[in-house]
Amino acid sequence: MRSLLPALAALELIGACAVFSYENPREVLSVVAAPGVTTKAQIQVLYRVSGRGNTHDPLSLAAYEYVRSDWLYVNSLDGRVEGPDIGLSAKPNDNRPLRIFEGFVSFSVDHITIELQRPKYRSDPYLPYLEPLDREGRPRKIEGWVPYELNGTYKLVRTPNLSIQSGRAQARAADFQR
Repeated sequence: MRSLLPALAALELIGACAVFSYENPREVLSVVAAPGVTTKAQIQVLYRVSGRGNTHDPLSLAAYEYVRSDWLYVNSLDGRVEGPDIGLSAKPNDNRPLRIFEGFVSFSVDHITIELQRPKYRSDPYLPYLEPLDREGRPRKIEGWVPYELNGTYKLVRTPNLSIQSGRAQARAADFQR
């Protein structure tokens, strides 16, 4: 019986860790394009992430949900824009977005198609496109390319300016528009 207890505890831990995942479903809520400050255009891709688990408590199966935006920076909202001309940031009006994509973004009158690949850097499996430099500031070696998490075709709203709201306010507005 004493040897059975550690085995059961190990199985419970493995099961709880298997439920938690960094690759959570992302639901794109809205895509809005407006003139940019540092580029001709900035595109806000607002999305909701939900899942179960907690990195700090592997035994937790609590549900979580949050809303976040990725900002793509391009020089045109017409036709097709290729990877090297596309920037990415987690904030609006960024004057130094990362330019690290392969692929393209294409525009029609009221839709946008995002088909991008982002680099996968060695020793950074979870957020590889956010850290292109190592701790000493040297470029990290690209190990390969993986699909950008928000690839797809979406309805595009064009506006003369973007109002920056909290993620929750944007999510409520996006839910209202559906």
